[in-house]
Amino acid sequence: MSSSNAVVLENIGKIFGSFKALNNVNLEVQTGKIFGLLGPNGSGKSTTLDIIMGFKKPDNGKVSLFGQNITNGRLVREKIGLMLQETALFPYLTVKETLQFFASLYEKSFPIDELLKMLKLESSVNKQVRKLSGGQRRKLDLGVAMIGLPKLLILDEPTTGFDPVSKHETWETIKKLRDSGTTIVITTQIMDEAEYLCDKLAILINGEVVIQEEMQLIKDNYNNKYNKQSSVVIHFAEETKLILESFPDAIKLDEHGCRWMILNQDVAKVTQEVHQIAAKEKIKVDDIDVKDSSLEEIFIELVKDSEGADKVEKLV
Repeated sequence: MSSSNAVVLENIGKIFGSFKALNNVNLEVQTGKIFGLLGPNGSGKSTTLDIIMGFKKPDNGKVSLFGQNITNGRLVREKIGLMLQETALFPYLTVKETLQFFASLYEKSFPIDELLKMLKLESSVNKQVRKLSGGQRRKLDLGVAMIGLPKLLILDEPTTGFDPVSKHETWETIKKLRDSGTTIVITTQIMDEAEYLCDKLAILINGEVVIQEEMQLIKDNYNNKYNKQSSVVIHFAEETKLILESFPDAIKLDEHGCRWMILNQDVAKVTQEVHQIAAKEKIKVDDIDVKDSSLEEIFIELVKDSEGADKVEKLV
C-alpha cells in the first residue's frame, strides 16, 4: 500500500441477504487527486461510499484512510467532508447561519466569507435554506462539506439539477480544492463531468471493478480492445478539392469545403496526408483537432458487455 494513497480498499466484499453487492473490490485513491466512482444504478457505488465513510462494515476485506484502518472510527472520519445527494439542513436558518453552525463543530474551519465567495453565494447569505433554489441548496451542501477543512471530500452527484453556468462554476471550485491538496472522491451520472474533473476513475458493474485507471489510459485501452481509432477534424484556410481522393468517406462540415471530419483513422497517417494535400493545393492547414472516444461511449459499451454475462471482461 503506497503512502501516497488517501483511500485504499483491499478485497472488499459485501452481501445483503442473497445479494452480493460488492465482490472483491480493490480501489486506490491517490492523495491530492480527484477520483471518479462511476457505474449504473445498483452497481455498488453507494455501498462502496458507505464503507469508505464507515457507515457500513464490509463482510471481508480492509479499508484504510490516510494509512489508518477505518475501524479507528472518529479519528479517521473527522478527516472526511461529505456531500450527499440529500443533506439534512435546518430550513429556517439562513445560509450564513447554517455555515456558522457547522463551523462551530470543528476546532478549525474554512473562513465563512471566503467560502461564500468561492461558492458564489454572497447574494444569498441572508436567505433561509427553505427559500433557496435547487442549485443554491446544492452549493450550500458543498459548503457544509467543505467547512471543516477536510483532507478527503466525498461528493455524491454534486451538480445534479444545476444550470450550465452553475455547473461549470462548481467544477472550477472542485478543481481549486484539488489544487489546494484536498483529495476528492466523486460519483456522478454526468459523463462530461467525470471526464472534465477526474484524474483517475473506476467503473463498477455488478459489484465489480471493471476499470480503474487514468482517463487517457482508459480511452487507449478501450480503443485497442474495440479496434476504435480517433476521429480527426481538419480546418483548411481555403477550400480543398483533393481530400476526397485520399479520404472518400470524409464528411464536409461547412458549405465552403474548408472543414472536414475523418472518422476512425490513424491520427499520424491522417496528419501526414493532410499536409501533403495542402502542399499540393498550396493552401494552409489552420487546425487539426483529434476527437477521442468519449467516456460516455466507453461507459455504454461496458454496460452492454455486462448484460447477459456472468463476468465483465476487464479492459485493464
